[in-house]
Amino acid sequence: MENQENMRNILLVGETGSGKSSLGNFIIGEEVFEVSDDAEAVTKDTIRKLSKLDPQIAVVDTPGLQDTQGRDKIHYEQMVKIINEMKFLHLIVIVLNFTNPRFTASIQHMIKFLCNLFPKNFAKHVAIVFTHYDHDYQMKINKKKEIQPTSAAKQKYVPKIMNLIKENTNEEELLGPPVYFLDSYVEDDNSKENLFQLIAIAKSINQPIEDIRKNVSIKYKKEEEQHEERPIQRIEGDEIVTYVKKYKRTRFIDYNNNETFSNWEFIGEFLRDRQRIPYRERRDNGSKKYDKIYEEVKKLKSKNPNKGINRTGTGNYEEGKCEERNSPKIIRKDFTCFMDGKAFSHVEGEINEYFDGVIVGFKIDDKWGDGTNGSWEVNDALLSHNIKATFKSQLFRGQKYILMVYCMEKNDDDSDSEGW
Repeated sequence: MENQENMRNILLVGETGSGKSSLGNFIIGEEVFEVSDDAEAVTKDTIRKLSKLDPQIAVVDTPGLQDTQGRDKIHYEQMVKIINEMKFLHLIVIVLNFTNPRFTASIQHMIKFLCNLFPKNFAKHVAIVFTHYDHDYQMKINKKKEIQPTSAAKQKYVPKIMNLIKENTNEEELLGPPVYFLDSYVEDDNSKENLFQLIAIAKSINQPIEDIRKNVSIKYKKEEEQHEERPIQRIEGDEIVTYVKKYKRTRFIDYNNNETFSNWEFIGEFLRDRQRIPYRERRDNGSKKYDKIYEEVKKLKSKNPNKGINRTGTGNYEEGKCEERNSPKIIRKDFTCFMDGKAFSHVEGEINEYFDGVIVGFKIDDKWGDGTNGSWEVNDALLSHNIKATFKSQLFRGQKYILMVYCMEKNDDDSDSEGW
C-alpha cells in the first residue's frame, strides 16, 4: 500500500507525439504506457502508475492534446478525476518535441486550464522537458555556434510559458522552471543525467500544489443550446417538396472566454412546403433558337458514357453548353459551397436548386487545391429543371466550390419563341 504522505506525483502534459508516454516509461522503469510513432493519439485515458525504480514516485500520463478524434474535453475531465483521487500533486511536466517544438493553441489552453485549477504557487511546480534531443549529434553540428540549441530553445519557449502562467495566476514574481533535454531512448549520459535531475526535482518538492481539492473542477461561465435549420428540396412526382433538417449543439464559454462547441446533433426532418412544378412543355412550333440549343445539348448528353446516372469526381468539371454569349436565352447562375477545414472529420455541403428554365450546362470550379481537398457528386441535370450537387472536404482541409449553372429561359419580349 502506497504512503500518500511520502509519494511524489508527476503529471505529464503535452501534444500528441511529444513523447509523454516514453518519458513516463523512463521514469517508471518499465513499459507501462503504450507508445507509438503514429500521429494519432495512442493514450486514450489518463493513467497513473507507480515507479518500479523509486517507490516514492508516481507518474500520471495524459492523452495528447489535439487528439485527432476531438476528445480534448473528455481528456480534461479524466485528468480532473485522477487528480481528485490523489491526495497531492507535486510536479507538472510540460513535454515538447525538440524536433517540432510548437507552442500551439492547445498547449496554451492546457496551461491556462491548469492555472485555473491551481491558482497559487503553480509556477513553482512546473518543469519543461524537450524530448527527441540527440545530445551527441547536436554537439557535432553546433560546436562552433555561439548559442547552443538548448539555450536557444530555453530563450524562445520558457518566457512564453512563464508569461502565460503570470497572466492566468495571482503570481507576480516568477522564477524560470527547470528545463531538461532527453533523447528518444535515454541512452546517452547527458539524457540519463537530465532524467535523474528531473526525478530529483520531483522528490525535493515537499510542499504540493495548494488547494488541489478545492479548485479542481471543470467549469464554464456559460452554456447555451444552439439550433440550426438546413432546408433541402426534393422533386417528388410533379411537386417540389421542401424539407427542413433540424440540428442542435451546445456552445461552451470557459473561464478564459474561449468558445468550444459540441458536435451537431440531428433532431429530425420536417416538411415545410409543397409546390407544383410549373408546366414547361415545349411546343412543336417552338423557337428555332431553343430548338438548336436543345438539340446540341441533347447530342452532347447522348455521347456521355455516364448518361442517366450521377457524375462523381474531384477538381474542375464541365458538361453541356457552358457559354452565355452565343444566345441571350442562356442565363448563368452561380452557387458557392464553402466547407470549414478545421473539423475533425469529413465536412459535407449540398446545393439543390430548381429552375423554371431547362439546364443546358454546368461547371464545377474547384477554388482551393488541385482536386485533393475534396470530391463532388452531381445528378444527371442536363435538360432537366433541377440540379443537385453534394460536396465533401478531406480530413482537416477546407474546400470551396463554385457551381455555375447555365439555363435556357424564355424571353417574353421575343416573339419568335414559344414554350419552356
